[in-house]
Amino acid sequence: MKVVEYGPDCISIITTYRCTAECKECCFECGPHVLGRISNEQIRNAIDQAIEMESVKFIVWTGGECTMLGDDLVKGIQYATDCGLPSRIVSNGGWARTDKMAQEFLKKLINAGLVELNISTGDNHQQFVKPDTAIRAAVTGAQMGISSVISVEKTNEAKFNPEDIQTNKIYKRFLSEGRNVDKFQVINPVWVSFHRDTKYGYKDNELDNPELRKGCDNIYTFIGVNPSGNYIGCCGLTMRYIPSMNLGSVDKISMKKAYDDQYHDFVKRWIFTEGALKILEQAKLWDEDIKIPRFPHNCLYCAYMYHDKKVQKVIMDNYRKVEDRINSEFESKIEWFKVRADKDILQLG
Repeated sequence: MKVVEYGPDCISIITTYRCTAECKECCFECGPHVLGRISNEQIRNAIDQAIEMESVKFIVWTGGECTMLGDDLVKGIQYATDCGLPSRIVSNGGWARTDKMAQEFLKKLINAGLVELNISTGDNHQQFVKPDTAIRAAVTGAQMGISSVISVEKTNEAKFNPEDIQTNKIYKRFLSEGRNVDKFQVINPVWVSFHRDTKYGYKDNELDNPELRKGCDNIYTFIGVNPSGNYIGCCGLTMRYIPSMNLGSVDKISMKKAYDDQYHDFVKRWIFTEGALKILEQAKLWDEDIKIPRFPHNCLYCAYMYHDKKVQKVIMDNYRKVEDRINSEFESKIEWFKVRADKDILQLG
């Protein structure tokens, strides 16, 4: 297979799977009693490796609850800033119980180089972090001049919805003051279940979303490091449950090698080009006994494809029938991403 020189534009550091919350449907099964975290040495090593790749433009710090690292998170963000990489954190915002607490906490991170804040909330999160607290965290970030996004879980059964933010007293006060309102954004991604005893409903337009039948851009535009200090090749919800997304140890191989080795994985090329749902549809054309469930999220299709033994066998037995076409389309897509990246560099210059 031809290797096209390209690199990820983002690295994600999953600092820990420990979290102040314990959401039942957490994709990483995080909670207060989950032990372990990435070491400071591994953080610095990952950032150094990212700089050497040259293509990386920013770092995402997540978890678990990344803020549980305390001053080590501040130091990590500062080190990334000193290396020329801006930082985003993903958090449940539990540290924002009062205006003063929110301001003091964010001041340290912003001074270290934080440029974006992503806050997660919704029915699952609000069992542990009150909606006022999460909204205060996001609002404070915007007030202090950084991009601030609040992400609200979406299911048919959701009791808390984006409209509830519009009527929240903290948000309404923020709007009335009119300072940095453009820095604040609400998003509403699909929230999925990872357990058989929880079944969420979804609208037909969510289950038939045309985005589900597109290639997954996360592979090859992303690389991450998990709390064990291992490289990961995907930021998706089901990443922990797909062994081939584990790319090796930060302590043993370079980030570039971990990333480049993926170019020899045909299934990842296919996922990047067409997406897991279309791969499943192709497998069904080869074997009509293949079952394709209806999922609201492309990560679930990906996990199903990797874990269904019949699907895996059918793909292994037949993939050469589409190999040339997929490799050609893959190389064209990578070339387009290279052109787009070059344009971004020119605009920054």
